[in-house]
Amino acid sequence: MQTNLFKSGNSVALRIPQSLWPVSPGTPVEITKQGDQLVISPVRGSLACAIEVFRGFDASFMEAGRESEDELERNW
Repeated sequence: MQTNLFKSGNSVALRIPQSLWPVSPGTPVEITKQGDQLVISPVRGSLACAIEVFRGFDASFMEAGRESEDELERNW
């Protein structure tokens, strides 16, 4: 598939067909140059990525709650 670069303000822009989107629009991405190629990757460790991880949990994930230890008395 071929496309053209175009000027957008002081930047060069590229239209990416929807069928090739690596992530949903609005997701932060990182662009790196490897030799003469540009590589577009989702930013790892961002809040957007964390939300995607949480969406993968099923509804019963925290059903049993979490274990808690007795709170230690604090010496104020």
